[in-house]
Amino acid sequence: MSFPEALQDQFSESISASKNAMLIMADFMKRMRESEQKNTERFNDLLNSFSSLQKELEEKSSEIDRLKKGYDTQISKKYSKRFIKILSTCEDLVRETNSEEALREIGYIRDDIMDALDLADVRSFDIKEGSNTKDKSVFGMPQAGSWIKVQTSDATKFFLVKSCLEDGYYLDAEIKEIIQYPKIEVYIEEKKDE
Repeated sequence: MSFPEALQDQFSESISASKNAMLIMADFMKRMRESEQKNTERFNDLLNSFSSLQKELEEKSSEIDRLKKGYDTQISKKYSKRFIKILSTCEDLVRETNSEEALREIGYIRDDIMDALDLADVRSFDIKEGSNTKDKSVFGMPQAGSWIKVQTSDATKFFLVKSCLEDGYYLDAEIKEIIQYPKIEVYIEEKKDE
């Protein structure tokens, strides 16, 4: 049995049309995949740009916080220095007065100032007698130019702290910052008259 020629022509046309439809469909699918891949790449680029922008914003925010904290620290130091100066004046007055009433009033003022300094995270400190001024681990060692120098011929005492005359003060923050160095006496080599 043979196919009638008209049916065979129709069948051939259908197969040809199906092949063309398949080619068009394959081309469409290829373009869809390419478009999807380009969109994915664009989306990834956009996501990477957003992530990098977000990271940069976080870094800038952190830097602003750090700068703000530094500015706040400077303001705190400025006012703390004023309180410390008043506190020093109070201590001088205590040494100079004999009046019980004046001592009591000065004590109240001193206590209020100490409370204010404590609230501002300002702490007092001293340098222990016998500390070596060349020891870098001693916190808050003042510069040599501010020492009260006590001459001695005992070489074992050279550059050791004789005594701490006045406490120093520091801001107790992440990084401790000296507000005022302590006043210390330091043994130095005795100058020989020539």
